[in-house]
This record gives sequence, structure tokens and C-alpha cells, in this order.
Amino acid sequence: MLPCAGRFLTAPRPLLFRTPSVTDFLTALALVFVIEGLLYAVAPNSMRDMAQRITGMEPVMLRRIGLGAAILGVVAVGAIRG
Repeated sequence: MLPCAGRFLTAPRPLLFRTPSVTDFLTALALVFVIEGLLYAVAPNSMRDMAQRITGMEPVMLRRIGLGAAILGVVAVGAIRG
């Protein structure tokens, strides 16, 4: 914010970031980084063990888990935004 005659003016944002969908997407992506960073900060050994277990899983199982997580996320967003 920039001071101007006792008021504060905000600097204009680039046009790309003015759409709500882009802002929501970038916010969600930032939250993914926050949550993942916290997991590694709070429980680094557990995260390392989980990564080792994942490398031993079959690709089909990883696809199923990923698809299930994606569906759960879409349902959650639908329920929240509903």
C-alpha cells in the first residue's frame, strides 16, 4: 500500500491475478506447500518412512490412491463451495 494524502492506495495487480478462479487456484497451491512443509517440519522421520513405503508400492495402487484423493478433494471443494 502506498500512502497518499492520508489514504492508502493499493498498487494495481496484473490482470492475470484479478480473476477469482486464478486467485483461488494459487491460494490452494500455496496451502499445499504450507501443509506439506509443516508435515516435513513436524515429522521428518515419518515422512521419510512414508516415502520409502510409497516407492515399494505397485503403480496400480498408487494410481488408485491418487484417483481416490482427487475425487475426495473435488467432493470436498463442492461441499465447501456448494
